[in-house]
Amino acid sequence: MSFDLFLHFFSEGKPQLVATQLVKRAFGSAFVENDRGFDLKYDAENFSNVYGDFELELIDSFMISRPSMHPEFWSSVLEVLCQEGATLVAPGVGYLVTANPSSEKHVPRDVGMPIQCVKTGNEIVELIRN
Repeated sequence: MSFDLFLHFFSEGKPQLVATQLVKRAFGSAFVENDRGFDLKYDAENFSNVYGDFELELIDSFMISRPSMHPEFWSSVLEVLCQEGATLVAPGVGYLVTANPSSEKHVPRDVGMPIQCVKTGNEIVELIRN
C-alpha cells in the first residue's frame, strides 16, 4: 500500500510522551536501523519506512510510510494501539482508530473525528480499504 499512517499518543487531550522502547518492542526484530533512519522489514517484499524521533527515549507520535501487508506488521500496529491514549489516523478513514476503549477520553475534544475501536490487525486493514 502506498500511503502513510500516523500514530499519536494522547493523555487528557494533550500529546503524551511514551517510551520509544514500547514502539520498538511492538515491532520486534522488524524494526531495523538504516543509513536514513528506520524501517520495518519483514522480508524483501514486505517493508515500510518509519519516521519519528526514535533516538530519543520518549516520543508522542510517529509515521509509517507505505504500510506493509505482512500480517505481523498489522499485529504490531494493533499492539501499539492497545496502549491507553494511542490512536491511528489513515487517509480516507473518517475516524481515529484505537484498540483500547479507554483511549477515547484522552483524545482532544476538537479533533473532530469519532473513535473506532478495533480488536485485530485485520480490522485495521479493512477500515483503511473501505
